[in-house]
Amino acid sequence: MKYSKYLIISILICSSLVNWVCDDRVPDDTQSGTKSTIDVIEAQAIADEGGDRVGEVVSGYSSMRIVATLKNESGQAFNNQTISFSHNGQGGDFSNGANAITDENGQVINVFKPNSSEQKVDATTTPDFEGLIVTLTYGTSPTVKVEFNVYQEKEDVWPYTLNVSSDVDNIKLDNGVTTAQITAKLFNKTNTPLHNVILLFNSNKGYIDGEGTTDSTGSVTMTFQDNGDQEDIGLANIVCSFEHPAFSATVSDSAQVTIGTDNGLTLQIFPVTYDETGNTAIVGEDISGSVSYTLLIATVTDTSGNVISGIPITFTATSSNVSVGSITYANVLSNTNGQVVAEFDDGGNVYTDNPGTPNYEGVSVVAYFGDKVTDPQTFNVYNEDDVWPYSLYLTKDTDVIQLDGGETYANLAARLLNKLGNPIDNAQIAYSATNGYINAIGYTDSTGVDSIIFTDLGDEEDLGVSDITATFIHPGYVDNPISDLLQIYIEDPSFQSCAYIEIPTSSPSHIVVREGGGTESTLIRASLYDDNDNLINTPTLVRFVLNPILDGCYLEEPAVFDTSIYTVNGIASVSVNSGTEPGPVRIEVSTDCDLDGNVDLEANAVPVTIVAGPPHFIYADWNPGGTIHPGGGIYQTQVSAIVKDRYHNPVEDSTYVYWTVAPVEPNLIVEAEIEGISLTFNEGEIDDASPIHGVAFTNLTYHPPAIGKLGRITVYTWGDDLNDDGIYGDSIGTVLDDGEAIFPFIPGLVELLTDKSYHDFSLPLPTDSVTITITAMVTGYYGNPVVNAPVAFIADGSSEFVEISGYPLTGFTVNTDEDGMALIGVRYHKPICSLSNEDDNGECTYDDFTSNISATLLVPVITTSQPLPISLVRSGKDCD
Repeated sequence: MKYSKYLIISILICSSLVNWVCDDRVPDDTQSGTKSTIDVIEAQAIADEGGDRVGEVVSGYSSMRIVATLKNESGQAFNNQTISFSHNGQGGDFSNGANAITDENGQVINVFKPNSSEQKVDATTTPDFEGLIVTLTYGTSPTVKVEFNVYQEKEDVWPYTLNVSSDVDNIKLDNGVTTAQITAKLFNKTNTPLHNVILLFNSNKGYIDGEGTTDSTGSVTMTFQDNGDQEDIGLANIVCSFEHPAFSATVSDSAQVTIGTDNGLTLQIFPVTYDETGNTAIVGEDISGSVSYTLLIATVTDTSGNVISGIPITFTATSSNVSVGSITYANVLSNTNGQVVAEFDDGGNVYTDNPGTPNYEGVSVVAYFGDKVTDPQTFNVYNEDDVWPYSLYLTKDTDVIQLDGGETYANLAARLLNKLGNPIDNAQIAYSATNGYINAIGYTDSTGVDSIIFTDLGDEEDLGVSDITATFIHPGYVDNPISDLLQIYIEDPSFQSCAYIEIPTSSPSHIVVREGGGTESTLIRASLYDDNDNLINTPTLVRFVLNPILDGCYLEEPAVFDTSIYTVNGIASVSVNSGTEPGPVRIEVSTDCDLDGNVDLEANAVPVTIVAGPPHFIYADWNPGGTIHPGGGIYQTQVSAIVKDRYHNPVEDSTYVYWTVAPVEPNLIVEAEIEGISLTFNEGEIDDASPIHGVAFTNLTYHPPAIGKLGRITVYTWGDDLNDDGIYGDSIGTVLDDGEAIFPFIPGLVELLTDKSYHDFSLPLPTDSVTITITAMVTGYYGNPVVNAPVAFIADGSSEFVEISGYPLTGFTVNTDEDGMALIGVRYHKPICSLSNEDDNGECTYDDFTSNISATLLVPVITTSQPLPISLVRSGKDCD
């Protein structure tokens, strides 16, 4: 079944769209008298933010971009025509609405964004497609279906798997004559290949294009070659990566290709490590166990420099002239690139050289074939606890420099040592400073030291304490960076005496929750005054603290709730960014004016308030059981709408909500009205409901003829989606009960009548069966007949129901006529009176049977009649 399903799908798949769009269009005559066709020329998953191409649609992260063209039978574009878009999901919307207009090229572009909780994923074990289907329709036909999966959670597809390989292990330094084909394959967590996404490539040697786009199998093949420069000689580490723009996460893998020279036999060793996904990375040392290994690559060439394949190359590894470890060969004969690749495994042992002895206690590796032997390549294998963690020491020659544009400066030294106290050579050190200037990157020398200078930039914003941090990150321990920090004060001799500090109201003083369609950040200021009420012009460090912290709210940068800023002309300013929760933002400020380590001034205030964002979600509901009868032959029911912003916060009070009620086909009218405008946080009149934040109540009024009918009750408000002009304010809406709300019935009366309540199968003439007509009369609370309402009948012992002319029968249900009556025939057969006794004379007597008949109105509130008894007897004594 699984094979046949995908065989059928593969037949239906349109070649231009790989595996998403299926075209079941049937040409239809258009207004111009020609036959039209819809061609979907693109169906691409894109990130919700930025629109970059991604592998699939994930609710809340990515959407489906659909591009379609409408043409006549001659291939001419139809412009200014409407193509309708619909889908089979639980929610979601289209960027250009459900009806998009073709442009001058007959083209429409629409982005389908699923509901944030949508999940429609095809089951591979069934023949049908259970994923999400978007249908494009022009008029009544033609139609095109775009089929794709919608995953609910990022974890359903992430992490991706990226595999990078090379068709060769070795190329020559020949300015591009020999090349390597680098193939990258990208799959999501479900092992589905991801097509039409861009992968990034880079290499430390040689040349490869920086970008490549995957095909229908999730693969892209790139050509790698040398640049003809001597610097290209050696092992090229070719890295491919994919950064998912919606997940803000990256996967990568690498392949290694050796760029060789005309040497007869060369040996290279590379300490490598593997991350949790199996990707490789070149590191600086071999550590005992599974932390890192040493990769061995030997290359054999002829006298002309041509690589030789099929040559057996052997590696030997010794320590103190004794064989150690084990070598795992990827291939034992040189491949077409003349290369043999192997990996040295220390077996969990440690091999480190002791400089005080004449022997070499580390690992020495050679490669040989015949009498050709390479020079030894040596390396140490360290115990993890012996070398890790490293120690980083940052020192300075002064604590204070002046604000003088660099005339005074501080000399800093970063020293990196392993746990044994040995220096780490050529290690990259990263630097940062909160004030002043320092180079961002430095490298240690053979003594493990990097020297660097810290200075001011001559800007008053540099005044104060600068936190200077040095950091080293080992590729094998990325979660455990090594760092050290020191402080240097940039001083200004002039300084005024502090008197008090104030927090003025921010402008704007109200911001909205994140992605709320309005201003999401503002500045919080602290003003520092002297005794004469003058702003102090000396830069002074002011501490800002959020207390309490609203969910997602932060200062300056995400997850920052406590930060210090220097004043400029007496005012320190810090940006506050809204999160997902509305409420007042309370800030506490303090300063140590004289830098004696004690707080001199403090203040707190609420300078800004976060309000809920515009409507993003709307839900409709009602309680048909709470329908009332206020009089005058009408009925009333209370309907409610819950309106929330995109983070499910109740929207602001008095948000306008709009209501409509319309008939559902085939009905052309609906005898009902609804109060068309209501406000959130209003009172519910019918149910006496107290105001609820984010909830709007309204009243639905209807007349007896509407009982049991279907009505389309719609509610909408102005939301936070972008309209065609790029302005927030498109409407969002929903329908009650999926657009088929049944107007409820307040229990009135369901009565039963019959044309006969007694039948004797023996008299006056013997009969084998009898049909009795039952009439159900349905009236509402006001005594009006309930028209065209379904009535279900139940009869004890009945063999079958019989249709009465003019009253169509569906199963055991009949609809009432214009007088509120529903007729049905109940047919009984003679065996219903079971044998009671047979005497010695062969005469039989039979039990009487009473059949209780009831009728139920299948309209909320469901109402059932009193039972109507029918007596069935058999008086004759003849035996069957």
